Amino acid sequence: MTTTARAEDLASTAARELAQRHAGVVVGVLTGPDDQAVFGGAGVVGAVRAEDDGGRTGRPVRSRVSPDEHTIFDIGSITKVFTSLVLADLVVAGRLSLDTPVESLLPSGSRVPRRDGVAITVRHLATHSSGLPRSPGRWRDEAFSKDPYSRLSEADVLDAVAGLRLRRTSGTGGVHYSNVGVALLGIALRQVTGAATFDVMVQAHVAEPLGLPDTRSVLQEHQRARMATGHRWRRSAVVPWQLDGMAGAGALRSTAVDMTTFLRAQLHPGSGPLGPAIALTQREHGAGRDAGDDGRHGIGLGWMRMQARPPRGGRPTLLLWHNGGTNGYRSIAALAPADGTAVVVLTSSFTLRGPDGVAMRLLQDLAPPR
Repeated sequence: MTTTARAEDLASTAARELAQRHAGVVVGVLTGPDDQAVFGGAGVVGAVRAEDDGGRTGRPVRSRVSPDEHTIFDIGSITKVFTSLVLADLVVAGRLSLDTPVESLLPSGSRVPRRDGVAITVRHLATHSSGLPRSPGRWRDEAFSKDPYSRLSEADVLDAVAGLRLRRTSGTGGVHYSNVGVALLGIALRQVTGAATFDVMVQAHVAEPLGLPDTRSVLQEHQRARMATGHRWRRSAVVPWQLDGMAGAGALRSTAVDMTTFLRAQLHPGSGPLGPAIALTQREHGAGRDAGDDGRHGIGLGWMRMQARPPRGGRPTLLLWHNGGTNGYRSIAALAPADGTAVVVLTSSFTLRGPDGVAMRLLQDLAPPR
C-alpha cells in the first residue's frame, strides 16, 4: 500500500470511528515527501433550514449529505494559534516585542491588573502565564447550552479585565489556561494593526499570506451555506456562539482544506511567507503546564508542546497541538515536525469525549519507522 493510500485509509477509518459519537466529522492528514493532503468524512452536515425543504414541513429536516474537506466548522480555541501568529508577525516586523506590556497597546484609559508590581506582557498572554482567570467574570465557559458571549463586546472585556484580580504573579507558576487572556491579546493586536475587526486582522496577517480563503470569523453568504450544523452531544442542533468581544480566543471557522494548508506551512516554516513568525510561535516559551510538571509538556506562542514517547520505544517526538470546543463543535490540529506529519479533526458535536485521542493515535500511526 502506498503512503497516500494508507493515509486515506487511516483518515477514513478515524472519521467513521468518530462519527459514532459526533454528528459530522472531517479528518485531514498530511504525510509523505510531497505533503499531500488526504481527507475522510463521515456523518451528516446537519439540519437543513425549513425554507430549503420547500416549506413542506415548516421545520428543519435532517440532511443526508456527509461533510467533506470544504465543509466549514467552528475551530474554537485553535483560533489562539492564529492570534499568536499575528503577534509573532508583528514581533518579526519590529512593531512590538514579546515583553511589551499589554496595557500600553490598549485604548486610552484601559487598566490591566498587576501583582507584585509585574506588568502583564503580550508573551504572558500568548503563553497562558498572565495570572488571569479562565473566563471574564460572570461569563462562564461551562454554559454550553446558551450563548454566553454574544453580548460581550471588546469594551465589556476591557471592563471585566480591569476588575479582575490576578491569581499569581505574571510569568510565574507555569501555564494556566486563560480564554480572557488571549481575548485581551486579540484586542491589543487589533489596536496595533489598526484593523477594523479581528476578522480583518487575521485575513491580512495570516489567511491571505497563507492562502486560507475559508478561515474567517465572519462568513460570507456562500460560506454560510457550507457550514456544518453544530450539535450538543450528538443529536440536538444548537446555535453557534458569537464571540465578537472574545474573538482572539475562539471565533474562527475553517475547513479541513484550509487547516491542512495551514499545517503544511507549520511543517515547513522556512519556505513560506510567514516563515520567521511561524518558527517563533513553535519555539518553547514557557516550561510545563504547572510548577510541578515533569518537563514533557511546554508551550510555544499559542501552540501546546508535548514530547510524545513512541509506543514501541525510541526517542520522544515533539508534537505541537491545540484543540478547540465551542457550542456544537470540537476540533484539534496537531503536527509532528520531525516526522513531517500533521492531522486536523473537525467535528460538529460538543461532547465531553472529543477527537483528541483519535488524532494523537493517528499521528502515531502515520509516523515513519524509527
